[in-house]
Amino acid sequence: MGIVMGYKEKSVAASLLLSVIILAVYLYDVLHLVNAGQLSQSALMGAVVKMVLLSLILEVVTHSVLAGLNAKEADRGDDERDKLIALKSNRWAYAVLTSAVYISIFFIWLNSVAPERAVQTPFIFDDIEFVYSILHLLLSGFICAEITRYGTRLIYYRRGA
Repeated sequence: MGIVMGYKEKSVAASLLLSVIILAVYLYDVLHLVNAGQLSQSALMGAVVKMVLLSLILEVVTHSVLAGLNAKEADRGDDERDKLIALKSNRWAYAVLTSAVYISIFFIWLNSVAPERAVQTPFIFDDIEFVYSILHLLLSGFICAEITRYGTRLIYYRRGA
């Protein structure tokens, strides 16, 4: 017997899976550039553009297919339970995103008072300008926040919250 899911749950599960895949592809691309000694501003921006385009295309196609297969349920709006689950999930995602912002602020401060220390961390790349390392950190934090949002949303749907 398989897991029975409504349209909303399927949509959230698909977004969760896509977000994990997108983060994995992005981090793979960046780590490949670092290991090959080819990390540059333009190469990092290429990975960012690839991540954004991949995200847009996969989300649109996936949700179009899901909506087509579940047309009646897809046309219904959110009920009170859906709104409460979204609210609870957003709270967790906000905490993750805020943490990424605070970590970025810490590294900006560290770079201003002790630049040699800032580049000795795995989050800051010494091959490119500092601002691109912060961009990488913030984008990774954003995707982690999305994964947290979809993951907690799916948990709340499964628990019946």
